[in-house]
Amino acid sequence: MKTFIEFGFMGKRNQCFNYIKEAKLAGYKTIVIDLKRPISVDEEYYKLLIDETYINYWSDSLDIPLADKWVCYASLEHTQKNVVNREVEGIANKVRGSGEISIDMSEHSLYINRITYNEWFDIISKYFNFKSFHCDRYNEMIYFRECVPN
Repeated sequence: MKTFIEFGFMGKRNQCFNYIKEAKLAGYKTIVIDLKRPISVDEEYYKLLIDETYINYWSDSLDIPLADKWVCYASLEHTQKNVVNREVEGIANKVRGSGEISIDMSEHSLYINRITYNEWFDIISKYFNFKSFHCDRYNEMIYFRECVPN
């Protein structure tokens, strides 16, 4: 069975269910990894869509299959600056297929690590090859698309 992993799902409300739902409907085993339990989600809906949940760092060693498809949506900016490289490498070590990384550069939380656009490009490039990089300065988002581990 193919596997889909969502890195950093738990803190979000509904936008990330779209990725999980699409993967589940396509027949993927669905896994989420984050450091906290979900907030403001319907527990029954969650159980229908998500096969396994791990409350861990992405860099932690887990006995899970490598992801054939995956996403890390607007989560890396909340990772402490001194462990970002470790966590990005942790994602790279848990995937084999293509995925997407997006980073929210807006001032939406006290926990933003203040890594610049250029620094993000260098960090992600260290662990992944990607087909496209899009910097949406209007919405303050960075997208690394079709990422595969180096």
